[in-house]
Amino acid sequence: MSDSNTPKRKLSGPTTAKDLIFGTSLQAARKYLFLPVEKKALFYLVIVTLLSIFASYYPPSEGYYLASKGNVFNRYGTKVGWFWTLITVGPFIWLSSYLHHKSHSEALRHLTRLLIATGLWYFVTNTYMHVEKITGKCVHHEGGKPSDRDQCSLAGGKWAPGIDISGHAFMLIYMCLIISEEVCFFKILIFL
Repeated sequence: MSDSNTPKRKLSGPTTAKDLIFGTSLQAARKYLFLPVEKKALFYLVIVTLLSIFASYYPPSEGYYLASKGNVFNRYGTKVGWFWTLITVGPFIWLSSYLHHKSHSEALRHLTRLLIATGLWYFVTNTYMHVEKITGKCVHHEGGKPSDRDQCSLAGGKWAPGIDISGHAFMLIYMCLIISEEVCFFKILIFL
């Protein structure tokens, strides 16, 4: 017996390949996003190590666009990468905290996590640059001993890099971990 007042539901059309790919990608992203941070960090460490070993035996050719320091991803992605994180994650934290707590002071308190993350990012990247500076040296130069890359170039020398810890790799991994942790925190806020 069907009630004449209940609306009849239409069946959706057949699932398309686009729907299948989107749904599968969404489920994979959810699985990754809610993995424990320790597993994500270990995953990144393994990937960076394997890619570093691979690149030392098979370096990219000089003509390869992505190997160039002037490529668009290096210029606008990693050089100002923390800026992109701040302008996307900052409003997300503010809005999600404000909507949950209905308080500007609580939203500001939650933004301090991003402030602390920014301070840590600044400290670590400057430490990486300092390590490279003190372990590098200037060769084929005239005059006194230049102490950094710019002075070496001005003296007509060539800078031989020392220990060059990849600040780009650190920043990209750090950004991914910060973003995924903020999303996980948002998930916790929803269920409280």
